[in-house]
Parts: sequence; C-alpha cells; structure tokens
Amino acid sequence: METAMRKAGIPLARRRSGGGTVYHDLGNLNLTFFTSKKAYDRQRNLKVVTDALRRIRPELDVKATERFDILLNGHLKISGSASRLSRKSSYHHCTLLHSADRSTLSASLRPSCPGILSNATPSVPSPVANLVDHAPTLQWEELLDALEHQYNTEFGFSAASTLVNPADEAAFPGLSRMEAELRSW
Repeated sequence: METAMRKAGIPLARRRSGGGTVYHDLGNLNLTFFTSKKAYDRQRNLKVVTDALRRIRPELDVKATERFDILLNGHLKISGSASRLSRKSSYHHCTLLHSADRSTLSASLRPSCPGILSNATPSVPSPVANLVDHAPTLQWEELLDALEHQYNTEFGFSAASTLVNPADEAAFPGLSRMEAELRSW
C-alpha cells in the first residue's frame, strides 16, 4: 500500500486516533467533533451528518452503523470514523465521500503485503460510494451549509460560523511539529 501511494505522489501520515486506513483527496470531507470527555458521543455526531443528508436529499437512504460508519443503501460506505479520548477531552473525526477519486482510493488502500499481523486496529474493506453517484446535483456548498445548520441545531449553537486556516501556526501552536511527527515512521 505504501509503495503504491508513494508512486502516485500521495502523502502518508499517521493519526493519533487509530482506526483503519483512510484516503483523502479534495472530494472527501473530513469532519472533526471536539468535546469534553464527558460529552463524547460518536452516534450523536454521526446523527448530525445523517440528519443533514436526509434534510437536503430525503431520497438518500443513509444510516450510521454500530462500527460508526455511515452506509448508503445499507451496504455502500460513505463515511468511516475514528476517535481519541484523553483524560479530559476527546475528538471524533469522520470522512464523508462526496466526489472522491474512487479508483485512486481503491488502489491506495489495497494492501501490498496481505496477511501481515499488527497491533493496529484492522481496516475492514467495504464497498464505497460517493454521494454524487446517488445525488448528482449535490454541490459542496449545499452539503457544507446543511452540515453547519444541522450541527448548530443539534448542539444549540447560533448560525454564526468562523472560518479558520487549519495550517495557521499562530492559531494552532505546535502544528508543524505534530505534522512532522505524524508523517515520520
């Protein structure tokens, strides 16, 4: 897998939250829910996503699973999850396949040496789909607006939002150090 990714010029990084292997490109949204450990609730977070999708595209059959994935039509994975809990805080992040390059996704996640045993949480291969395969007119802006609206509704926040640059070292001190650590093997 790592060899195929390097050949394709795809950067490889670890994540502290564990979980299986994840592929990201500009067609795959990553959502992160930061909370106190006490307020940690992955099913509630996934409900934000599924309720948002149902509100804007009621014809989509989306459900969160016990593995904290979101399936379309009962078997097509459109979202996977991972999380991390510390003494006082937690975060849960999940993907949402809008219009990812599925052929690159598949090639990147195919193990180059199947059968290797590891202490890592195993990846469970699943058939995947993009939302636009089943809702061709779904635009990014509409999806993001629906997610923001549903998040605010679920958690009782105002409609105001603030855009942040996730690469802003001043806003996120130590970001470069953490990035270097997670990119090293």
